[in-house]
Amino acid sequence: EDAMARPTRRVARRMNSGSAARMTQLASKAVGLHSDLFPYATGDWCLPVLHTEARLRLSPEYLAATSAHYNQGRAPPEGICEQVEQQALKNHGIPPTPEWIEAYRFAARMLTQEERSGVFFLKANDQLFRPGVNLLGQVVAGAACRVQDGAAVEMREVLSAMPRAVLVASTGT
Repeated sequence: EDAMARPTRRVARRMNSGSAARMTQLASKAVGLHSDLFPYATGDWCLPVLHTEARLRLSPEYLAATSAHYNQGRAPPEGICEQVEQQALKNHGIPPTPEWIEAYRFAARMLTQEERSGVFFLKANDQLFRPGVNLLGQVVAGAACRVQDGAAVEMREVLSAMPRAVLVASTGT
């Protein structure tokens, strides 16, 4: 049996305590009102699951399933990634219910940068989607898409009419 796949006594006890549904209540976790909930600021239960998920993502089966989509220039369906995530939870004795999946994802987001850098897919996501760019006081230039008609325009043209604009950028479409 894989030592990383065995749940700790604390994890096993809390999985069956009924507290899983409350785990997504941010306010109670943030102020520590529920001592029976996992400490989200640490990876004591989340990191072993993430390391198992990372091993599963490097398996020949997962790589074959995802590369078929990448080779066609598309992202793989969410279901492929979600199956690996669910299997990692199961391997640690955690039921892959919607509440536990959300708690797991939240815990992964709350890890320190150092903890996240030890998991290859989190490190890659951080490098791609959490760039350390400080744009305060900088001139934003380049091409933009005008919302009204979809025409390509220069960013300075868009922003010139709005001297106090707040620019929000997203990697999503």
